[in-house]
Amino acid sequence: MAPWIFDGYAPVSGVVTTNQDLATFATAMLRGKAPGLSALTPLADADDADQRIGCFWFSSTVGEDRRRIVWHNGMTGGYAAFVGFDLERGRRSSYCPMLPRRSTASAYGC
Repeated sequence: MAPWIFDGYAPVSGVVTTNQDLATFATAMLRGKAPGLSALTPLADADDADQRIGCFWFSSTVGEDRRRIVWHNGMTGGYAAFVGFDLERGRRSSYCPMLPRRSTASAYGC
């Protein structure tokens, strides 16, 4: 999918991020120094049996040890991003490709 390019179009108020931004944000979340930490608290069940959702943050139970991973992703106009963390282990992961993502169809060879 080609990136969305419009005159005057600015989703999420024109917020732009980088891998470094997401890593810094995830680190601040792990250290308890970022605003909005209460949004991580699961409030309701999500569609999958091993998922719950807080204020826009998903909690998934993963692995043989059934640990909880908190994450959120987003896609728009050919771009994708992901940030997630394991609160118990103090680990984080983020991904923000610098190139537009391929369409779902081409990713599956369709």
